[in-house]
Amino acid sequence: MDRAGDGDGWVSLAELRSWIAHTQQRHIRDSVSAAWNTYDTDRDGRVGWEELRNATYGHYEPGEEFHDVEDAETYKKMLARDERRFRVADQDGDSMATREELTAFLHPEEFPHMRDIVIAETLEDLDRNKDGYVQVDEYIADLDTEEPGEEEPAWVQTEREQFRDFRDLNKDGKLDGSEVGHWVLPPAQDQPLVEANHLLHESDTDK
Repeated sequence: MDRAGDGDGWVSLAELRSWIAHTQQRHIRDSVSAAWNTYDTDRDGRVGWEELRNATYGHYEPGEEFHDVEDAETYKKMLARDERRFRVADQDGDSMATREELTAFLHPEEFPHMRDIVIAETLEDLDRNKDGYVQVDEYIADLDTEEPGEEEPAWVQTEREQFRDFRDLNKDGKLDGSEVGHWVLPPAQDQPLVEANHLLHESDTDK
């Protein structure tokens, strides 16, 4: 597909970066619009926590949440996690999300005030021994799908080196919250530009 904005038939880094940024923002807008139509059940132009909860998890009386499903504890944890994220996204604290607040709930990585919740959720997902850190084996376990006893693929060794050389900034063999944040939400990084550079490098046959 020709994305050359200047009509010369070639795609420059700036043109590719602009197209990637536009595509990412369009995806966010589309996903929020679809969610808004689902969650704003009373069509009052706002999405309340109760609306979002009921649309996502179903209607339950207080104290009876997920009594009719097999893995009730997992669903309870998911519900609590969603509510915590919603409360952070709901900046005015009225339990009603504007479109901007719902966008922060659905795409927290796009909002500075959601940074801590993204880090907390990442730690909760990866920290299997619940010591408050991500050990290298926990980091690898999130990436590696090989069965126990099988030979470790070369790419896993590469990821171990990535962990040691670039993720573990203070070289203590584990990632704390600050290091997790630096990894999943790198400071002052133009992500569309990073992706554009990568795509040009991979596709530029003249390099």
